[in-house]
Amino acid sequence: MILNKKLNEIHRLCCENNSIAQKRLYEFYYGPMISICMRYCKNNDDAIEVLNTGFFKVFKHIKTFSGNEDDLFSWIYKIMVNSCIDKIRRNIVANKNLVDVNLEIYKGKADKNAISNFGVSDLVKMIQKLPKKSRMVFNLYVFENRPHKEIAKILNITDSTSQWHLLNARKILKRKINALTEYELRLKI
Repeated sequence: MILNKKLNEIHRLCCENNSIAQKRLYEFYYGPMISICMRYCKNNDDAIEVLNTGFFKVFKHIKTFSGNEDDLFSWIYKIMVNSCIDKIRRNIVANKNLVDVNLEIYKGKADKNAISNFGVSDLVKMIQKLPKKSRMVFNLYVFENRPHKEIAKILNITDSTSQWHLLNARKILKRKINALTEYELRLKI
């Protein structure tokens, strides 16, 4: 209840462009929002750039927000994801000449127990090292539950190319997870 009152007060003050309230809102949501940006961006600097761009949009449009603190989190989350998508779009504008890729189904599956052997930060680093488009498709499909048709429209690619990028990302992640697992097994022997 106290948290709800504080967030409502912070929201009200942010609508008045109060810089202290803006700082508090930024600090309150920094953790969850930077983790979203880290999934989409290749490195920490890009993630922080997107985070700050996202919060600039939050503060610019906060007067239009009306709802409770749960809605505020969702609203900011959506702005961050869209800021990540915007950054990726800007980066791929130069690569408009995409070749449609024939979809080949990759049937391999990663060891389900391998993922429990290392932490979230290891997984985020692996995702960050994926090729740009495969990383974007993977994030939109896995974390945002967007269908390939929508992803294709966002990235200006075909459905089959979106599917290929998802399979490529999974294949790369499986290879990295398996390599890390094999390395850990060798260390235990």
